[in-house]
Parts: sequence; structure tokens; C-alpha cells
Amino acid sequence: MMRVMRSPGIISLLLLLPCALAAQPDRITAPIDGGRTVVLRGNVHPNAQPRFDQGAVEPGFRVGYITLMLKKTDAQQAALEQLLQEQQDPASPNYRDWLTPEQYADRFGVSQHDLDKISAWLHAEGFTVEYTARGRNWLAFSGTAGQVRATFHTEIHRYPVDGEMHSAAAAEPSVPASLEAIVAGFMGLDDFYPKAPRHPAPDYTSATGTHSLAPGDLATIYNIGKLGIGGTGQSIVVVGQSAIDTTDIQAFRSNYNLPTLNLTPVLYGTDPKTISADMQEADLDLEWAGAVARNATLIYVYGSNVDSAVFYAIDQDYAPVISESYGGCEAQVPSQLPSLYRSRAQQANAEGITWLAASGDSGAAACDNGPKITSATQGLAVNFPASIPEVTAVGGTEFNDTIGTFWNSSNSANGGSAKSYIPEMAWNDTTAYVAAGQGLAATGGGVSSLYSKPGWQAGSGVPNGGFRDVPDLSLDASNEHDPYNAYSKGSWGLYGGTSISTPVFAGVVALLNQYLAAKGLGNINQVLYRLAQSAPSAFHDITAGNNNVPCKQGTPNCTTGTMGYSAGKGYDLATGLGSVDVYILATKWNSIPPTATTTTVTASPAIVTTGGSITLTATVKASSGGLTPTGSVSFTLGGISLGAANLVGSGSTATAPLTIAASQLNAGSNTITASYGGSTGFGVSSGSVTVNLTATLPAVNLAAITNAASYATGSVSPGENIVLWGTGIGPAQLTYGSLTASGALDTNAGNTRVLFDGVPAPVVYASDQQTSVMVPYEIAGQAFTYAVVEYQGVQSAPLLYNVSAAVPGIYTQNLQGFGPGAILNQDGVTLNGPGAPAAKGSVVAIYMTGEGQTNPAGVTGAIVPVNVQAPWKQPQLTATATVGSLPAAVEYYGSAPGMVSGVMQVNVQIPAGAASGDLPIMVTLSDPVTGLSYNTQARVTVSVQ
Repeated sequence: MMRVMRSPGIISLLLLLPCALAAQPDRITAPIDGGRTVVLRGNVHPNAQPRFDQGAVEPGFRVGYITLMLKKTDAQQAALEQLLQEQQDPASPNYRDWLTPEQYADRFGVSQHDLDKISAWLHAEGFTVEYTARGRNWLAFSGTAGQVRATFHTEIHRYPVDGEMHSAAAAEPSVPASLEAIVAGFMGLDDFYPKAPRHPAPDYTSATGTHSLAPGDLATIYNIGKLGIGGTGQSIVVVGQSAIDTTDIQAFRSNYNLPTLNLTPVLYGTDPKTISADMQEADLDLEWAGAVARNATLIYVYGSNVDSAVFYAIDQDYAPVISESYGGCEAQVPSQLPSLYRSRAQQANAEGITWLAASGDSGAAACDNGPKITSATQGLAVNFPASIPEVTAVGGTEFNDTIGTFWNSSNSANGGSAKSYIPEMAWNDTTAYVAAGQGLAATGGGVSSLYSKPGWQAGSGVPNGGFRDVPDLSLDASNEHDPYNAYSKGSWGLYGGTSISTPVFAGVVALLNQYLAAKGLGNINQVLYRLAQSAPSAFHDITAGNNNVPCKQGTPNCTTGTMGYSAGKGYDLATGLGSVDVYILATKWNSIPPTATTTTVTASPAIVTTGGSITLTATVKASSGGLTPTGSVSFTLGGISLGAANLVGSGSTATAPLTIAASQLNAGSNTITASYGGSTGFGVSSGSVTVNLTATLPAVNLAAITNAASYATGSVSPGENIVLWGTGIGPAQLTYGSLTASGALDTNAGNTRVLFDGVPAPVVYASDQQTSVMVPYEIAGQAFTYAVVEYQGVQSAPLLYNVSAAVPGIYTQNLQGFGPGAILNQDGVTLNGPGAPAAKGSVVAIYMTGEGQTNPAGVTGAIVPVNVQAPWKQPQLTATATVGSLPAAVEYYGSAPGMVSGVMQVNVQIPAGAASGDLPIMVTLSDPVTGLSYNTQARVTVSVQ
């Protein structure tokens, strides 16, 4: 995808505009033309795999509430990050000065004109625009699969996964080139929605008796009651994926003498109707958020996709607290979504919204989440969206009440029987649940693979790594030991999981808002970590237990049969900062104003060329005193993380250097922001610097693709050796591909790469006007594919090609660098031709490509072993041959030993009755399933004696 040059003058002007004058300029400067498109990467769901593909849905299949996400400019992103810092700085005039959605739109959204143009274009394509965001940063529309294909050049296919039929985009979508600078990506091209957390029935209610939790218990254990408030005037959004029966929630409240329910359900998007597991989750969340903040208004925002419901709640600014009990493994979301979600989380924070999300219930193995899993196989992982730095991740603990007297013998009017705080350990019921065949069950926690560590995540016990740590804090969550009482679907039950500790803490945040007379607190994480150091009594440090789970030895991160993290002094990756004493937390929240800081950043050099590097140095200075600011600084470009560095210094000044590669920048002007998240005693601050990437980059123009053997144009097939034609598509001097350490053909030669739907292809050779690669087998099962050539980091415009089962062609010259590749005599050396004719009855070896997928499936770029006695990979299509007009026996059909996978060898016997002289030879590949046939070109001849 070509990068767009941005004018430094325009960026500077945007940064200087005051809020009242900050209506955004139009960024769509050319007609929205569907004839010239660009591919948007990272929008195909990881579960939409060719091995599951059942083919395209019918053209009239409805695809509802597709979300088109729009992106900020780099200057807008830098300004937003600056504002977020100021909104958390008591010394700033912007402290807790939250934005309305319309104010957000005027500063960080697209122009109204641009939004109108996009809406009109979608209408013209036949779609129905369902919703336009108040923040002017996304819109939702509905249509059919046929319209999606015609407009966005991707098909919607069916995929049966985990016993359920799903629909999803089979290839990356495209948008008109004039929208490239403004469109960030899509949601809603698939229905792989988050699953409701599991709430298995416990085997017992506690190890020592019959204790289960009522609202009064939490009020005592976490010192909530001492505040003497109930959330009057406050609102909490709970998000879900099912319609609900409010009589369940009212029955819960009546049982515990809570005030009459004040609940407003809000549907966004397609009505999911009643879904049992999701309705149960909604009941638990609404009951326990309201049990803590008993006088608060509850707003239940729901739809078919809980994440869309979150986005809608943020855009409507319904409440200053959002509770989300859903989540999933970071590795199992489309690669474009993490940046899109973080952008929405930053909008939420700018509006004063605190977004809380569950850390997950599969221990340290968030990707191994299912009722039948007894041993993790996918390695250490954390839950998303809990891992977003602008979201507060809530984990789980378990009461350790086996020694001591912590319970009264009778219950109070609101059901409570706890006497005081009860010691806690990390929640881990995995042993009991695996034994019962109910999957893993432990508090989620670990290290993000997506987000760099924010500057505020520092303190005792916080790991020194460069990535976000999860969770931030924890509350009771055990299913097995002292579970929660809840009323759902007309009956009482006992429940646990971080999907209950999360709404409980949402109720706590609502009480904080009331106590502090705040209209919202935004991202509370930096205050939590600062208080853990300055007012440690606000937290119960959890030092016992772990979130270990069994794992299969030899799989990622598994060497001993278990993997996970142990609780320990200070912060830990099982329970975060620990649980909270709500009274102390509230009364200490504003007690120690941090020392104000300023952050400046320099770049050396400020002008860089392609292939170079830049050292960014952030300097953080305290406004008073002689103490040195501590913690780390995060560096971002347009909301994308460039990395983080720790502060080192003396006196009142500290610096954090970070070296980045020029390849991380866009061509032209780049506004890089350095954000200091604060630490114990020090406030947040940020600064920015402009770096210019000035090298004149070559134009890369991809014109056509042909079969490398026959030079025929048209379709491509998996594994095919092809030649790409154009200008600037490789180095001036012909450069052959090389083998990697694993013995496969490398995907880079002479700084040239070729991508098919984002998958790199092994490069045979590369040059300025002609480059040869092997088409990745990963495109198998797709209807079409996009090819892009990248030379020295610059990409060509993509070319769309149909994918065919086979497009066979016979080599008539050597495969340079990879051995002989023509029609050979049986000795495998002598080229057959006028000087070396083939005898009648003899066998000649034909080398060809384009035969399509093999069985077993081909390995892209692999080199076939030379000691193969039988076909190493057998093509899925059968082969027949003719010499002249006579059928010829095929004695061998399979991988060509010593050559790259995708080059096939066909041994053909010259018929005894063949005429002498140069005869046409043809190989026909036939699909036994579809009955389709694919022929090589008849211009290839063999000389017969």
C-alpha cells in the first residue's frame, strides 16, 4: 500500500487550532472511484481458514451492520495523546475536562463533508447506511454478500468452526484508492463474535462450609460500606449479546433488599433475541454491578456483537463506566482490530469513560478457552480487549478462609455474613474443573503480545519487559470456593469468574465517581499504579496462589507440563496490584497530587533516508524538588507503538532514549509523540517531534503476471512458479533467491518481496522489470487473490487475479539456479532436442508448474529432497499425456526432487507407434471431483527418433 505524503505546514496548523475552531479539513480530495482500489490488510478473521472453507454464501445473503472504521491523521493522534495526558494532570487546565462526542468529532474525527461523501458512495453501491457515529470516526451499513463482493472485492464464505457454522470474508477487502488515507478497516465482515464466558456449576460452595456471596459480604470484605454511598446520580453501562428478562434482575434485588431496579436496555444493530449463555452473563453482570452501586442507573447495551455494542456505548457517551465481561485470545482477532479498538478506548478515555474488561478464565493460556480443553497447547497468552492500555483489566482471586473465623452464623438483611476482610490468593480452580471435564478455570494474566508497556505501568513487582502486563487488579472470582449468588432464567445459581469480578469493580468505579464528585475518571490505570506506591493500604497485596494451567510438553512455553505465573509481593502477573480496600482507595484518590512534569523529545537525525535509523530521546523534567522522575516513556506514531524506554537520570531530570529504524516511518513528515505515564509522585506529560523521511523512493509498478513455464496469462494457482512484469519491481542487477537456515527458499531477494493477500512468496529471482516467485499454497481455496510487489519497502498497487485449481505450463528452458528444467532424456541430464532425440518407447522427464494444491498440502518454498523414491507430494489432480496424436503412459507424477515445491516432474513414455520428428507433447490435468480439465500449451515439442 502506497504511503501518503503529508504536508508539515498542515500538521503544524492543526496542532495550533483551538478547539472552537477545529472543524476538520476535507481529506477525500478525489472522486470515490471503484475502478482503482487498494487492499486493506488485517481484516480477515484468523478462523476463516481454507481448511474450513465451505464455499461462498448465496449472493443475497444479508451482511448486517458492517462497520467502516475511519482513521485520524498523525497530527490528530499526537494531539489526542497530548490531551489524554492533560486530562489526567491536576496541574493542567484540561484536568477532567471531558469531551462530548461532538467535541471529539471536531478535534479528532473526519470532516462532515468526508463522512457525507462516504455515506453517499455506500448508498450508490446499494448499501443501507444504518448508523453514523457522533464522533465522526465510523459508520455502519448493511447489504448483501453480492454487494460486498462487487464493492469490496471479497467474498463471504461459510466456515464450520468448533461445531458452529460461521460466515466470514475469505480475502482481504479493498476500498477505492481515494479512501486509503481515511479508512482504517472493517468490523462485521464475519460473525465470529466473542463467546459468553463459561460459568460451570460448582461442585461445592466452599471447602469449609456453605458460604456463598451476597451484596452485604462484598460491602464488608472490600470495605465498600464504610463509604456510606450507593451510586446515586451515577450510571453504568453493561454490554452484552442477548435480550434479557428484567424480572430476573429485579428478583435478585428484591431478595437482597436493594432499591427498585433502574435499568434501560438499548439495542444496537441486529437483534440477537434471547441466547441462553449470553442472557445468563447479562443477568450476572447487571445484578452485581448494581449490587455494589445499588442506586446507580444501569444501561444495558446489547446486540449480535458485544464489541459493536461497546463502540456504540462510547459514541453515545451513555455512562462514565463501561463493564465488559467478554474477551478472547489476542492471537485470535484480525490483525487490524487491536489498533482500531485502542483508538475507540482512547476516545472513551477522552470522554471520561472508564472501560473495564475481564482478564479471562483460562489462566495464563487465554488461547485455550473451551469446555473440553484439559491441557493448553497454544502457549502463554492474555485476553483482549483487557490488554489494551486504555482499558482496566480485572482479574480474579479466591478467599483463603480455611484458617480463621471470617463468617457470622447468620445473615444480615442484605444477605451478608462476612465479618471482615478475608485473605485472598490467586483464583485457580483448574484442577477440579479439568477433572470434571469442564476446561481450564483460573484468573487470566500475563504479558501482551500486541501493546508496548505504557509509562504508568511501573512499580514494585512490575516486570521489566517492554509489553503491557495484565491484569491491573483483581477481586474474588472463584466458582468453587465462596461463589457468587445470582438469579438467572427464573432460578438461583452459584457463579464465579473474572466476568463477575469485572462488573463488581465497575460498581466500585461508579462509587468513586460519586465520592469524588467527578463526571468521569477516564483511564484510571495510572492513578491505580501510583496509589499502589504512595498509598499501598488501598490494596490487598496477594502473595499466594498462581494461574498455572496444565500444558502439553513440547508446545509453546511448555517445558514442565504446567505454565503460568505465581502471585508475589507487589504487582504480579496473576493478580496485578491485588484487590482493593474501596474506602481507602476513594479517600486517597486525590490525596497526593503528583509533581507536575514536562516532557520534550528530540530526534537525531531529524531528517533520515531509507535504510537509516533515528535515536529519539525523551527528557522528563519535574517542576519542583530534587527527586528524579522514574518509570518509562512510550513513543508512538499515529497511534502505532514505536517502542518504549526506561527513564534514567539525576536531580529533577531523566531521559529515555530509543533507536528506531527509518522503515517504521512514513515517507515525508512524521509527528512522533513521547508519552510519560507518570509514576509514584510524578504526573503525566508528553511531547512530540517531527522527523522527515526524505529519500526519493522508486516507483514500483506491477503490470502483469504470467506462468513462468508457459508465459500464459490469466489465473494463478497455489504453488505455481510465476513471473511478474513491470518496472521498479526489483534491483537493477538480476538477483537470485537464496535458502533460509531451515532450507526453504527465502521470501526476500535483492530487497524484493511479493505478497499474495499479505502472505510473502518465495522469490526465485528478482530484477527491475522481471521477478519470479512461487505463489503461496496459502491461497488454496480462495476465489481470487491480490498480488503486490514490494521493493525497498515501497509497494506497488495490487493486481487482482482469479485463483484456478491449475494453470499448468511445461518448462522449455533451465530453471536457473535450481537445476535443469526442460524436457529431458531419462538420464535426467541430456536436453532432448535435435541433437539428442528420444527413442520410441523411452521415458522422458517433463518439468512443469501450475499443477495446484498437492496431497499432502504443499509447503510454500520447501525444497524437495533428492532421495525421494516415490512422489514426495502428489498433486490432487490426475495427469494424462499425449505425444503427437497418441496417448502416452505417465509413469511418474509428483514433486521434482531437488527443486522448489511447486515444480512437478512428469515422466512420460514415448509411444512405440509415434511418428519420427518433432511432435507436440501435451499434459492434461483433470479434477476427479469437478470433472474440469486443464491443459498445457501444445507448442511444446519433443524430438522423437
